[in-house]
Amino acid sequence: MLSCNYLVTLVKLATDLWQTFGVPPEKATHALLPLLKGTLRNIENVGIPNCLTGPIARGDAGTIKKHIKKLEKVSPEILGLTASWA
Repeated sequence: MLSCNYLVTLVKLATDLWQTFGVPPEKATHALLPLLKGTLRNIENVGIPNCLTGPIARGDAGTIKKHIKKLEKVSPEILGLTASWA
């Protein structure tokens, strides 16, 4: 229950964020599906935490901080979910 329902919640938060730059939820979901499917494949094939990609996997703190600063402006209500990433 936690894994599936929380995944749905995270996708909902992502599609809500996309709405802030004019992308409707259905289009945002469609656009995110390849990324989500790739993440699930990576979890299956290489496991956790090796499945991580992008600035998290690279340890790119500068990019992560930029993302957090942007979220502070655009969607501060989700920062509680991301605070442990920084």
